[in-house]
Amino acid sequence: MEKYFDINNNHLNIKCKLYYNDIHNINRVLISCHGFAGSKENNASKKLSEEILPKYDDIAIFTFDLPCHGKDVRQKISLKDCNDYYEEVINYTKNRFNKNEIYLNATSFGGYLSLKYLHEHDNPFKRIILRCPAVTMFKVLSNDILTEENKELLSNGKDILFGYDRELKITKEFVDDLKKYDINEYDYRTFSGIIEVYHGTSDELVPIEDVRGFCLKNNLTFYEVEDADHRFQEPSKIHYFVKKGTEFLFNNVKHL
Repeated sequence: MEKYFDINNNHLNIKCKLYYNDIHNINRVLISCHGFAGSKENNASKKLSEEILPKYDDIAIFTFDLPCHGKDVRQKISLKDCNDYYEEVINYTKNRFNKNEIYLNATSFGGYLSLKYLHEHDNPFKRIILRCPAVTMFKVLSNDILTEENKELLSNGKDILFGYDRELKITKEFVDDLKKYDINEYDYRTFSGIIEVYHGTSDELVPIEDVRGFCLKNNLTFYEVEDADHRFQEPSKIHYFVKKGTEFLFNNVKHL
């Protein structure tokens, strides 16, 4: 089943979606965080729900729109707003379901935000899977998303628009914050037993060598998915990620 709802707290309005079997029998929650210019309707969350729900009766997949994404009402993106949304979703999950067994799936920019959160807070997750995490998000934005014209506008204090289904405003402050909060400077070796990372060898946005080096430095399990692009658009690639990622997340969890 699917349910749409809003979190309204601390002056925030977060658009959410829940995949589940029985709303009264949710003991474990997988939070799924989409990437830059994505939304809660992302394909990976849907595929994870199709893999998980037929096998496990007490697990729900919880996804949400980041600020300025999907149905969110904000227009101008900031790291502070992203962090506020992220923290509110985690707190809501703990309070609403009264469970501390929370898992995480995050993609690209969502992976960056997740790793930043882990550095700045106590870890709320039992296990984590990251797909094509933008561990060099400033570099990705600068080299592959922003044009030279965009960069000139930003340097002159002008906001720029970027997006696919909808456009969001990127500010100089947002770009400067991405440069300031470089997660490659942080140590994640204490999370080596609970994180698996998947990355396509044909990723056109986030260089695989950057993610490989990040995982090697932090002793994180790293899977290179042959010929997969950034979005894992080929069905066999996303199927591999979903199948293997689910096994890692919920190994030893009771089946239906």
